[in-house]
Amino acid sequence: MLAISGYNYTNRHIGSFSVNGQGGGNIFVSTPTSGGGGSTCCVSYVPGKQVRKVTVRWEADACYYHVKSTMSNEVYDDLHPIFKEREVVIDEDIPQEPQNFEVHFYPDGSIRAAITSEIALPRLQLPAEREDKSRYPRCPNDRKPDA
Repeated sequence: MLAISGYNYTNRHIGSFSVNGQGGGNIFVSTPTSGGGGSTCCVSYVPGKQVRKVTVRWEADACYYHVKSTMSNEVYDDLHPIFKEREVVIDEDIPQEPQNFEVHFYPDGSIRAAITSEIALPRLQLPAEREDKSRYPRCPNDRKPDA
């Protein structure tokens, strides 16, 4: 079993991500010294078995919609996460004693995955000020989207 570590080089917080269905947690926007996330347990790995691709699912966006409370009839905003999913090729350079499974989310939308022997520093040194803290937009028709 390999610990899952996420690295977020985008300008928005990633509220949740997973590798082959195993939760990787949330990932803050990286800083020059931190990838943005911690490590979670675990993704399965069998030494010697060639692993080429994994399925990465992540919260790529979100929108707000109105919800009416059944208790008070008060109307409030709720956040609807919008997920994307992609097959990602794993870097071929696998160490003799693998410990971690890294997922790197890049600003151009690409995703890279690697198996490493230790938790690495971020691959990109980007300024923390790039983080977009603006509110997500409203959902179409101010309603929760289907599925």
